[in-house]
Amino acid sequence: MDKEIIVRKFEETGLRVDIASRPIDPANPHIFQMDIQRRVEDGLRYEYVRIWPGESDGGIRVEVLGIDKGIKQLVLLVQEPEREFDTTHRKYSFRTPAEIEAIRQMGRVVKETATEIVVREKTDPRKRRFLLGVDERQLFIAQIQKGNTVKEAHANLKSPVLVLAEGRVPGNVKRQGEWFFLNLTDEEERGLKDYIKAHPYALRRKQPISPEPMSFIGRQRTRGHPHTAEEIVHIPRWGEGDVTRVVAGPSGEKTQQHGRRVVARPRPYDVYVRGNITHVEHKRMKFAGWRRVIRNNEVEPKSGVMWID
Repeated sequence: MDKEIIVRKFEETGLRVDIASRPIDPANPHIFQMDIQRRVEDGLRYEYVRIWPGESDGGIRVEVLGIDKGIKQLVLLVQEPEREFDTTHRKYSFRTPAEIEAIRQMGRVVKETATEIVVREKTDPRKRRFLLGVDERQLFIAQIQKGNTVKEAHANLKSPVLVLAEGRVPGNVKRQGEWFFLNLTDEEERGLKDYIKAHPYALRRKQPISPEPMSFIGRQRTRGHPHTAEEIVHIPRWGEGDVTRVVAGPSGEKTQQHGRRVVARPRPYDVYVRGNITHVEHKRMKFAGWRRVIRNNEVEPKSGVMWID
C-alpha cells in the first residue's frame, strides 16, 4: 500500500484520512482495519476515515479505484490473504437464544463464558470494494459487491427488487441512508388500503424502519440511531411452503376441516411508510402518502470495518 497516494486521493476527494500508526483493534494487528472517527478542532467538529493497513509485511493491497469530487465520495479496494482473527461478543441480556447461537455459528468458538463468546473467523481473501465519503451530514462506509467508479458503486447499491420497482413506477425515488422510498402503483395503493382495513393492528406509529416488524426483531437490532417512520406497515408475502404442519383436531384426524393450520413466519415483508421519516444524521423527510421502502444492496462486512452508517 502506497500511503502517500492513498492520502492524496482522499484529499482530492475532499475527505480526511488518517493512516493509523497502531491497530484499531490491538487483538488483531495482522488484518486490515477501518473506521470513522470524530474530532473537534478549533471548536468545530469534523469526521475522518481511519485506516490500519495491517502489519508492514502483511501483503495487504489497499487502492483508491475512483473518486467523485462533486459529492465527496470514493471507491476503495482492499485485498488481503486469508487469515484467522478473533472477535469477542458480549452476551447482553437482550440477546435471544437464537442470536447467541448465530454468534457461535460465525466461526469456531475458542472461548465462552457466562458473559462473552470469543469466535475465531477468517478474513475474506477476495477483492473487497467499499464506497465511502459524505452522505448529507455525515461520513459513511458501505461495502459493495462490484464497481470501480462511484457511479458504478451507486448503481450496485440498487438491488434487483429496487430496479424492478423503479421500472413499475418511474421517477421520484427518495433516499435516506440505506433506505429507498418509492411511489406506489394503483394496485399497491388498493392492496395496502384493504390490508390496513382488514388488519388495523398492522399499522404502527413512530417505530424504527426495519425489514420485519419490530415485535419479531427484538431490541438487539434497535440499538444505535435507526431511521424512524411516523407510520409503518409490514405486509407479509405468503408463498408456497408457508404451511408447515396441520395439528390434529379433536378426532385425531390431521385434516384441514378438523385441524388447525400452523404457518411459518413469512419472509420477506413488503414495507410501507407515511409521514415524517427521521434520523439524527440525515435531513427529515415527509411523505403525505404511502411509500414503499426497499433497502440498498450493501454487503455485510466480514472483517476489519468497525463502524458503518
